[in-house]
Amino acid sequence: MEISDLPDEMVGQVQQWLPRPALKEAVLVSRLWRKEGEDPSLWKWCKVTVYKRDDIDNLAIRRI
Repeated sequence: MEISDLPDEMVGQVQQWLPRPALKEAVLVSRLWRKEGEDPSLWKWCKVTVYKRDDIDNLAIRRI
């Protein structure tokens, strides 16, 4: 069994238990892990400060 064989729900559960630095790296594992890692509930702790209006446009284009 490979990590890509895990059901989506299980990936989401694993990500909830990861420490914050590991979560940031886990979303780079695969497309599935990235998709599951985009759940806003996983990132409640993350704070983004926007200083310029252009930064808002960049956030919409690129992921942090």
